Amino acid sequence: MSTGVKALALASAAAGLVVSAAGTSAAYSGMTAEKFQQVQFGMTRQQVLNIVPSGACQTGGEWGTSLQCWGNQNGDFNPYATFDFSADGKVNGKAQEFLVKPVAPSLTLAKYNKVVKRMTVNQVLNVVGADSCVVFWERYPSYPSTSVSDIEYRCFAPGYSEITGRGIAQFHFQDGVIDDKVQSGLS
Repeated sequence: MSTGVKALALASAAAGLVVSAAGTSAAYSGMTAEKFQQVQFGMTRQQVLNIVPSGACQTGGEWGTSLQCWGNQNGDFNPYATFDFSADGKVNGKAQEFLVKPVAPSLTLAKYNKVVKRMTVNQVLNVVGADSCVVFWERYPSYPSTSVSDIEYRCFAPGYSEITGRGIAQFHFQDGVIDDKVQSGLS
């Protein structure tokens, strides 16, 4: 994991993405967890825009060729999704924050501490409890090949706080095995 990505992940886990109603994203809304899950790898930009309301997304500028799609503001947080595209215009990366919620948060510090480098995704999810976790980002730079991958899960403790970022762990997988983890406020 690059220093920049790690810094972003740490900052995001610690504080969440706070976007005020007057912020850039206030003009965009309509992205939902259901729409995010409908977008599949290999879809074209137009196929994504056929699912996601055009008023929810922005592209260009700081977003480059990616689509940044905003959900409806929820208190201090504005859920969002990002879709990355390959050189041939197909989705090869998806990320989301605050759209998809864990089914049953049950992560503890004891479970977190059992996770060691080189474990597979399935091994980690078995240890920490798959229902505690959601995919934060998933990228396949050589899609349709999935042999090279960059995936990060966020896993949650009961009573986690989006406001403080406490009770959250992030597990980063490169090519299907864990290579980094970070947690905030687990007990």
